[in-house]
Amino acid sequence: MKRIFVALIILLLVTAMCGTAIAIQTQTVNKFSVMADDIKEAFESQDYEQCLVLSESFVDEFKAKSRLFPLFMRHSDITSIEETIAALPALLKAGDRHYFAAELAKCRSMLSNLALYESPSLDNIL
Repeated sequence: MKRIFVALIILLLVTAMCGTAIAIQTQTVNKFSVMADDIKEAFESQDYEQCLVLSESFVDEFKAKSRLFPLFMRHSDITSIEETIAALPALLKAGDRHYFAAELAKCRSMLSNLALYESPSLDNIL
């Protein structure tokens, strides 16, 4: 009987850890989406200096906050998002505003897909 209790406790601990990891990932991805929306708003209002500042902080935030994501997610998803985000400040500095808008839209799409793919649902499990 003790073994069953120990197994249940271990199962509950693993479930709690998984739930905590999913909650942290969801919160972080939502924060990244808000940052991308802020960059879009600055870009649409043609405040390119603010847009550059936000883009550079977005790169730093993404590197800092997503460094543990590859432990739970596919590396290719995180790497492709990071590459897109890293290109944003360089595109603004080069004056490629059309490419910047396209890369920002791509980034926002990848972030929304990441949130969708990593949420626990029957579609993702089956």
